[in-house]
Amino acid sequence: MSYDVVKRWVNEAQEAASSDNIMVLYHAPGLLYHLRKNDRLAVTKMLNKFTKSDLKSPFAYCMLIRIASKLLDEMEGGHDSPLFDFIESCLRKKNEMAVYEAASAIVVMKHPSAVTACNLELENLVTDSNHSIATLAITTLLKTGSESSMDHLMKQISSFVSEISDEFQVVVVQAISALCQKYLRKHSAMMNFLSNMLRDDGGFDYKRGIVDCIISIIEENSEREGLGPSV
Repeated sequence: MSYDVVKRWVNEAQEAASSDNIMVLYHAPGLLYHLRKNDRLAVTKMLNKFTKSDLKSPFAYCMLIRIASKLLDEMEGGHDSPLFDFIESCLRKKNEMAVYEAASAIVVMKHPSAVTACNLELENLVTDSNHSIATLAITTLLKTGSESSMDHLMKQISSFVSEISDEFQVVVVQAISALCQKYLRKHSAMMNFLSNMLRDDGGFDYKRGIVDCIISIIEENSEREGLGPSV
């Protein structure tokens, strides 16, 4: 909302990027990215500068991996891109947080079939006491599991979806939305599940995601039946 005001502090943000504080190291690249995100060349130069540095903050690496991944998507870059090389190199970091972020950027979202071999381990994590871990396990299984496993996973989600953060609730809805496009025969069950989720407590982004998913299902069914998109 106040881009021009914040832009005056770009020099201070650049200086903060060499701070010894691991959280400052995380926020500085994030702020610099938002100031430059409409200039792809400037973002690329910023990434090149940071990725060649030995950052002391695992949080900063996570931020850079997310920026690099987003830029790769926008540019439709492949495995021969320096950005991909950077993300791939983070798989060998000593910090587990950076390793997981890199693995997620490379595999889980784009090539879910590549982690199918891990499904048994992921199913064991569904009942983990840490709801964040359980949510990530379920959303990954929603991308890799079979049609027959969907009902079981839906029951698991409904048992704790109201207890997780808004951010993770949105992740769950996004995973379900992708699932609706994959298994058309499950649309009826999905609609019932989503309508129940809509009645639960949750933030605006969560509820908007549910509504968008419901509308998408209705439009897909209408088009398949030759009725045209519904409004």
